[in-house]
Amino acid sequence: MRSADCCMFCFSIVDLNSFEYLDEVIHQFHRIKELQYGEACGVIVGCKSDLADLNHNHTHGDIEKGNGKRQLRQVTKEMVVAKYGNTGFPYIETSALKSSNVRESFDLCAAQYESCMKARAMTPSEPRKKKQNKNSASQCAIL
Repeated sequence: MRSADCCMFCFSIVDLNSFEYLDEVIHQFHRIKELQYGEACGVIVGCKSDLADLNHNHTHGDIEKGNGKRQLRQVTKEMVVAKYGNTGFPYIETSALKSSNVRESFDLCAAQYESCMKARAMTPSEPRKKKQNKNSASQCAIL
């Protein structure tokens, strides 16, 4: 995390605990990078969107919905926006199983990085100055 210039903060939309753990991860990212909220580059990624709405035959710990569908979703888009809207991180939902928005999440992360660099009046080819150990080399990393 220390060498990352942009981070993808991932959680499962069917696991409330993974969403709640994001607080700690995002806080650590800001602390390690010595940045305030709104200064860091990142994307929040809700994974397993294929499990959000399943057909009526699925029974793995799901919650009965009145419309005949069962829903495993424990984290809504509204919850994400309410909790992390002040970070400036865009939000996207993905499904590796359905290959939905996976590439787009990486494209969004790259666009977010470029936007952050422009906001800092730099181009991606001009890395920002960071506190470095005397033995470390300057590098760009997207985590």
